[in-house]
Amino acid sequence: MSGVGSITADGSISTSSDVICSTLLANDVSANTVTTNYIDTNSLDADSANILQAVINQLQSTNITTEFLTVTKQAHFFSLIIDELKHVGGQIILSPANAVIDYVTQLQNGDYRCYFRAKDKNGKQITNNFVTNDQVICQTFNVATGTSYNVSNKYYWRLCVATGRTTIVLNGENTECHFIDLSDTVKDGRSVPEVGDNIAQLGYIASGNNNRKNAIILSAYQSIDSGLTAPSIAQYKGIVSFGLSPYRYTYFAGNGNSIRGDLKITTGEDVGSLINNVSSGLTDVSSLINNVSTYVSDVSANLAQLSVTVDAISSSVGHIDVRVGARNLLRGTKTLDTTYCSQYYNATVTPNAKDGFTSISKSVNNLSKDVDVLQWTG
Repeated sequence: MSGVGSITADGSISTSSDVICSTLLANDVSANTVTTNYIDTNSLDADSANILQAVINQLQSTNITTEFLTVTKQAHFFSLIIDELKHVGGQIILSPANAVIDYVTQLQNGDYRCYFRAKDKNGKQITNNFVTNDQVICQTFNVATGTSYNVSNKYYWRLCVATGRTTIVLNGENTECHFIDLSDTVKDGRSVPEVGDNIAQLGYIASGNNNRKNAIILSAYQSIDSGLTAPSIAQYKGIVSFGLSPYRYTYFAGNGNSIRGDLKITTGEDVGSLINNVSSGLTDVSSLINNVSTYVSDVSANLAQLSVTVDAISSSVGHIDVRVGARNLLRGTKTLDTTYCSQYYNATVTPNAKDGFTSISKSVNNLSKDVDVLQWTG
């Protein structure tokens, strides 16, 4: 079916052949191929369509492939897969500043001036969050060399030496842009800044501004911190040079985990207080053990002293036993011959046993008075 000009139908158009016209107006169109400059229909059913411009109130399709998609009001995705979130290589750097470079020029001193737009396509202002003395990093991992012209993996980490705002010509139009100057000499890595680079602030090389020296890096595939194995989530504190390992703070990684600082537990009690309580309990136990040890030492010393005293008494009593039956009692009495005993006592008994011997002497005298078991022999 073909028409020189327009085809208008009050109902439906159905044909097994092709439809060719300049304008097509119909409620429903069913054909093998529809070729027209303009079509207005309530329903279009086609296996494929090549449309330069269309206004569609409702679209339902199994698969849509497009180079650019602009949503002016709201987009609702049941499932959304994004190949690149922030940085090529599956990493996200959470830091004070980032940008995508729109234009680069090299200054006479060798530094690189990197421009990025000050307004988005809707005219909304974009702020420049970079400041002088920031460290600016760019790194890509998964670009295969040779897959397209002049493409390769890159890495540079450079000092920001200046910032500003100006108007330059981009794509033939005067465009307001922010810019940052990246040092040609204070750097790490050999790559140079280029259009399309996704750059991020990572560290601050001067004194002060401590909040600009911290960052959190999430790595899903490969970490820019060579000391951590992805997947990893790492917190860095006090970055002032082109390296990350000295500033690694808390991290969870494939090759180990480390937590520094205060940690709250589910009971609401922080770990520090819990450790202090346990430490206090251990101190009490240690004090109790020390007290028991001191008591045992005292008992041991007393037992040793008692052993010495008993040995001395035993020795003295042995000498007394030898003399019992000799002239050791006064005739007509039941008392010891104190003159003889005192001479023997002073001559043979050690000082440590004297107290015990005195007690033995008193006990023997008392025993002699009460029990008449000692016999006079001469």
